[in-house]
Order: sequence, then C-alpha cells, then structure tokens
Amino acid sequence: MRRTGWVYATLLLLSACSIFSSETATPVPTISPTPDAVREEERVYAALIEAQYPADMLIIMDQTQTNVLDLASTETYQKVEEALQNLSAETLTDFKARNDSSYPLRASMALGVRYLLFSQKDKQELFQVNQSGWDVFYNRYPGAPGIMTLSRVGFNKQMDQALVYLGIQSHWLAGSGNFFLLNKVNGSWVIDEQVMTWVS
Repeated sequence: MRRTGWVYATLLLLSACSIFSSETATPVPTISPTPDAVREEERVYAALIEAQYPADMLIIMDQTQTNVLDLASTETYQKVEEALQNLSAETLTDFKARNDSSYPLRASMALGVRYLLFSQKDKQELFQVNQSGWDVFYNRYPGAPGIMTLSRVGFNKQMDQALVYLGIQSHWLAGSGNFFLLNKVNGSWVIDEQVMTWVS
C-alpha cells in the first residue's frame, strides 16, 4: 500500500510538471510594431519625387511649406478636400496638424537621389540681387528641375494613405504647387490623385 501511494504521488507530480511545461511552452503572440512615421514620410517623398521629378540632383528648400510662400489657407484646404475624392478626413486632419507651422527638413533623408537643402538665405543671395539668377542656378546645379518645396506628410491611422504638398519653381514665371494623395499598394507608395493649388 505504501509503495502504491508513492507511485501515485509520483505520477501526480509528473503530470503537474507536464501541464506546467506545456503551458510555459505556448508561444506568446508578438505585437507588430507600428510603422515608423519618419521612415514612412521619407518613403512617400522618394516615391513622389521618382514619379514626378526623376533627376540626378534635387535642390529642396530646407523648411516645409504648404503653399507658394508659406502655409496653405482655409480656402486651399477646401479646394484640396473637394478635389481629392478618396481623401479621408483622418488623413487631412493629420496633415493639418503636422503642418501647423513650417518645420526644418532633415539633411539625412533617404530619398533615393542626391539632394541639397537650400535655405532662404541661399535663395535670396542667388536671386534678389541677380536678374540672371536662374542662369546662375542652372550653371551651378545642372540637371536640377528647379527649386522644390515639400510639406510634412499626413497619414491615416493605418498609414496606408498619405497626403503631401510639393511645389516647384523652375524659372521666374514657371512653377506650380500640387497636393498629392498616395496609397500604399503591396508595400509601395503610389500616387492616387493630385490637385494643383497654384501655377505661374
């Protein structure tokens, strides 16, 4: 009887260990990290530039803008909202929040192309006292499509829709500004819609 009791107790202990072992061996589900907004913003810039202005060298203003000179007006946002049929309210709200002011662009952005960040001082020195400023510009930066301005990028919560402004000036009376709506398709950003908000 005593021996039977020991055998029974041993079996119970082994059974408990087996249950404990199987419980601890169950894999814990991993939580996928949310996309890095900074990296996604660079990917949006790169996709947009590749589609619209493929070049060997870009000159980009070092501060963000959403209009020809500074920030977009309420009327401009109304035009964007009306023209971009697939734009979600969430994406537009995020865009407005991220572009409530002008922000410095990072000099370390990975855009897939060589670029130089141009300050307002650089621009003034080149153009304000020089009527042939564009000739000087293109002699200095051959192949550049002009001077580009970018906004910060607005995203929806899933980060599969993006809104961005891109303006470009290529001569005294040659330039335009557009808002672009992009979607992430199979991991890549592609342009869905665009609306021009100014032209010269």
